Amino acid sequence: MANEMYSIKTDTAKKRFIIELNGFFQLEKAEQFVKDYSLALAQFKPSEYSFLIDARSLAVLKPEILPVLSQCYQLYTSSGFKKMVFVEPTVVSAKMQVKRIAKESNLSAVFVPSLEDAEKEL
Repeated sequence: MANEMYSIKTDTAKKRFIIELNGFFQLEKAEQFVKDYSLALAQFKPSEYSFLIDARSLAVLKPEILPVLSQCYQLYTSSGFKKMVFVEPTVVSAKMQVKRIAKESNLSAVFVPSLEDAEKEL
């Protein structure tokens, strides 16, 4: 499942669930994202999979989207993945936002600066 803001993929060979986030995340699209996430999650057993969130291309988030981001982080944690690895946004202010919300939401993910570092963690 993909659109201009995100793509959701499952790599069954490596047992990875992968979300790529791009550009500006819009509030109007957040509900569809949660639906797409839930549909994809129903196709496998999360406790057997690692979760990779690739946010390198994520832009600064508008203040009104931050509560939705917090809800998504709580959803990720409650999904029960074996391990979560979060590739940080390259934009410094976006990186600060996602890390702050992750801390406030108790997201149990390992944050790394690159996809190469994520591979080492997975």
